[in-house]
Amino acid sequence: MSTGRVIQPCKAGCGQEIQLVVIIPTRLVPGTERKRIPLDLTFDPADGLPPSHAMNFGRTRCRPITPDHPIEDHEVPAITHFATCPARSARTPVSTATEGTP
Repeated sequence: MSTGRVIQPCKAGCGQEIQLVVIIPTRLVPGTERKRIPLDLTFDPADGLPPSHAMNFGRTRCRPITPDHPIEDHEVPAITHFATCPARSARTPVSTATEGTP
């Protein structure tokens, strides 16, 4: 897998340009291939949503922002496109809470 970011249109149908960036997981699992996550090309704190990911300065890798690992001064804030995509938010959510039901 290439380590650079890939810019392409959203596949959910909103048409917005997104960037696919290699994500560094919070728990490394030996032998698993790194995956990419769709991020918006820009992040604006005025939009009212907090950043979900912190990118390296070159914008080629990111990691989730957690209470234990907040964004650092040398990182660039980003938000997952899953949180902002109008095509995704128009869909009916699917419940996965089926455990414990007959």
